[in-house]
Amino acid sequence: MSTVKKAASASLLIGLACTVMAAFGPALAVAKPQRATLTHTEYKLLTKTLAGVKKALFGKDLDLTLGYSSCKADGSSTALMRSERAECGDEVAMYEQFQQVDVTVSTCGVRYASTTTTTTPTTTGTTTTGTTTTGTTTTGTTTTGTTTTGTTTTGTTSIDGFSSSGLATIACMNPAYQRVTRDIEAMSAATALNHQRAAARGFTGTCLSNLAGPAKLITDERQFAAAAKQIAKDYAVLSELSGGRSPSHVPTNSQLTSDGLAFQLTSSTYTQDATPTGKLTGCLHD
Repeated sequence: MSTVKKAASASLLIGLACTVMAAFGPALAVAKPQRATLTHTEYKLLTKTLAGVKKALFGKDLDLTLGYSSCKADGSSTALMRSERAECGDEVAMYEQFQQVDVTVSTCGVRYASTTTTTTPTTTGTTTTGTTTTGTTTTGTTTTGTTTTGTTTTGTTSIDGFSSSGLATIACMNPAYQRVTRDIEAMSAATALNHQRAAARGFTGTCLSNLAGPAKLITDERQFAAAAKQIAKDYAVLSELSGGRSPSHVPTNSQLTSDGLAFQLTSSTYTQDATPTGKLTGCLHD
């Protein structure tokens, strides 16, 4: 073989080798995470995120800016990190919407109530507000907040057992309750997916609870979402009634009160089980 042919053959072989390395190099460079073990990057980022979220959502004051920035820090290096980031973001979005509900309840109460009284019972968690309406009286219920604001309204016109001012207040608050319900449902779905991915990686026990929340949290959030969906349905129907329409089924005072209590209880249970430790105790890591 001539020197030229040898050189050409060598160049071709080198070119083929480079092509193969280019094709398979990136895949080989990304090492598959060890089972039941967080990578160094995962551990470092998740530890920072958990501490930030605990302070942002479950601290003395609600800090949405810190909450969102903490979630974004998770990045998207692995499927687990992507689901962690999604769940975290949905949770912060839900708390943001609860904050908007708080503002809406106060605004609507002032706008439509002929007589207004503000109450502020103390509970645990961050600042949010829920409302249950019964007959001619609208009262605040405790959701996941340290401060709950309710309004008492007295109406002179009754429609199917509800005062006209009470119905107008509900119609005013209805859009906010529809939005927060969608956020609760989104968070519930994200939590279930994140727990599934963490379990698939082999994490169990204390580590799994700190990483993706206890298994009971999935049940809590499903019940919370169902209760929110029912309240949103009640408010949508009563908003139709307020607008002069005749919905086929109007919730009774007792049903509305019962639905409000279910929303209160499920939100409180969720808050208790969702509060993170801020640490990844029990998790092996590189």
